Amino acid sequence: MTEYVGANSPSEVNLSDKERKETEARVANVLDQDPLMEPSDRGCLDGAYNAILAMVRADNYARYKDFIVAQRHLRAARLEAIWWMQ
Repeated sequence: MTEYVGANSPSEVNLSDKERKETEARVANVLDQDPLMEPSDRGCLDGAYNAILAMVRADNYARYKDFIVAQRHLRAARLEAIWWMQ
């Protein structure tokens, strides 16, 4: 769990600060009750899972990719305009 959810972890996932703190609190609560219990067995990571799933469903990469394509078109149009002005 600390490999993915904790701040500055080796394989940190992209979670909001609020979700990260809530997940860490749920995990700490479970570990206080039973140190041998695996936090994933108690649904402690469900909030983090749902937050990541919402980001995947939002498909932010598609918007980024569209931005890059638009930027290339603008650059090409600018170069074409400069060529015609010569």
